[in-house]
Amino acid sequence: MTIEIYFGGWRVGEPDDHRRLKVEIIAEVLRSLHYSWKDRKAATPYGLEKHLGLQGKRLKDLLAELRRIGLVDDRLRPTERGYAYLQDFENRVKPFLEKYDLSKHGAARSRKQSRT
Repeated sequence: MTIEIYFGGWRVGEPDDHRRLKVEIIAEVLRSLHYSWKDRKAATPYGLEKHLGLQGKRLKDLLAELRRIGLVDDRLRPTERGYAYLQDFENRVKPFLEKYDLSKHGAARSRKQSRT
């Protein structure tokens, strides 16, 4: 049995029961929005829902929160603050989560390494 962090709380579960952390989901949303606009396609909640696998109400609430804290604008474009979040996530948070097997992706990687 393992203890893992998710969406701001603690959870007891099995190793294969990993869920994305809120900080990971926010980074995925920002990254997806960036690439949508980079490809000259307006980002839509439906497209995000389909691409990220988040349910409608959860995604709607998350987007409202991201607007409120200034990570995205009203057109769903990442702001300077949103890009700073992504940079901090990639350079500081993600390595930390992977080091301690708290990340969905890091835990999967460490399980693969332990099999070899």
